Amino acid sequence: MSRPSCAPDEAGRLLALPAEQRPEWLNQFLHGMTIPPIPADSTHPLDDVDMANTARGEKNCTLLFPLDRVLAAAEHAVSAPKHRLR
Repeated sequence: MSRPSCAPDEAGRLLALPAEQRPEWLNQFLHGMTIPPIPADSTHPLDDVDMANTARGEKNCTLLFPLDRVLAAAEHAVSAPKHRLR
């Protein structure tokens, strides 16, 4: 779902409501997101929520790599006669 458009003061008011009192469009947008404290002077409360739930914010992820392929790449890198950036 794309980010909905809403006046900053209205968005801040709606974000402060419990989930069951928010409009359906906002709950769909917020699906799975956490709502951080929104400063009263925020000009883009929905962007604040979005940013707090992305890689630039608080959300973390775990990357898994197959050990045999990582070791093969490391052995190739160590044995290479020269290195360059690609």
